[in-house]
Amino acid sequence: MTQRIHANELLTEMLRLFELNLLATLNLKGVYRGGLSWLPPQRLTTMVNGIWAELVQQTDIKEVVLPKGLNMTYRVRIVFVRLLDISNNVDEQRIADAEKVIEMIYDNYQMSNINSGGSNPLSNAQVLWWLPRTIEWHPPEDDFVSAIRADITAIACNCEIEVRTRF
Repeated sequence: MTQRIHANELLTEMLRLFELNLLATLNLKGVYRGGLSWLPPQRLTTMVNGIWAELVQQTDIKEVVLPKGLNMTYRVRIVFVRLLDISNNVDEQRIADAEKVIEMIYDNYQMSNINSGGSNPLSNAQVLWWLPRTIEWHPPEDDFVSAIRADITAIACNCEIEVRTRF
């Protein structure tokens, strides 16, 4: 039987790309799988600046007749949490951070490493695209982190990844 669901591989590759491309640019302490809400407040403060990525909503699966296969659309929520520099304008910083995250996604929209058999190749599938769909300048996570510490803020981006799987 061949593998048809690739959620773990996709999330692993996303986190690798964030770490590889944004570690220095966003001064990241880490990239993490999952949401923020399960973390104890004192633990969260040690993980900032950080990017969290988690699967959200549903994964749509559509059958393709010729050639026989499946198209799967995975929805991923990406949250970037930053320690604010009080000498910077908060809104300008949000925009600059979002631009860096979004540009990195566009620069890697086909996840070419995973498609070309790199360190974590997909078996029997190909990423068609990974694109941002919405940016949230003041997501619910922003209220959550600022309640923990006033000098922490968050932005969020909702993405879709389209994968073509052969039968």
